[in-house]
Amino acid sequence: MEAAEETGLIVLIDKWVSWQACRQICQWQCRYPFVKPLSVTVNISGLHVTSMHLVPEIKARIRDTGIEPSRLQLEVGETIVTANPEVTCSALAQLSRLGVGTTIDGFGTGRVRLMGLRRFPVDTLKIDQSLINHLLSDRVSQDAVELILTLAVKLNQKLLRRASKRPARSSG
Repeated sequence: MEAAEETGLIVLIDKWVSWQACRQICQWQCRYPFVKPLSVTVNISGLHVTSMHLVPEIKARIRDTGIEPSRLQLEVGETIVTANPEVTCSALAQLSRLGVGTTIDGFGTGRVRLMGLRRFPVDTLKIDQSLINHLLSDRVSQDAVELILTLAVKLNQKLLRRASKRPARSSG
């Protein structure tokens, strides 16, 4: 992925993945109209968020596929939010007005100032795995997660923890 970022190819990958996600959502909406709608989360690169093309592209995908905008969730890394906060905030606000869900990934590693978080119109904070991994053994991680939980409740945001990349342990 580093080469894709360096060459700018990541934006084309983002476009293709978001198009495929919208097509899949559309198929689910048509095929299973009485089932609780599912959503799809797509990671978006910082290069794409700051390109000024992301919002018009997403708007066109929603229009072309006819999906319910809230079924598409776009996820940006905490480092993206801090690298260019004004442009990122603007893009997230526009996506939110479209009804698209937004998530900050890797939250809690200290890059986003807590006071600045309220500026970013995000629906979900995804707690960084490094905090979750040490939750049982490290008081600082416990306190940080507790603080994030309290903050999320006060800001009316959902919380997710990053899925572990380790295989589940057998209980038998």
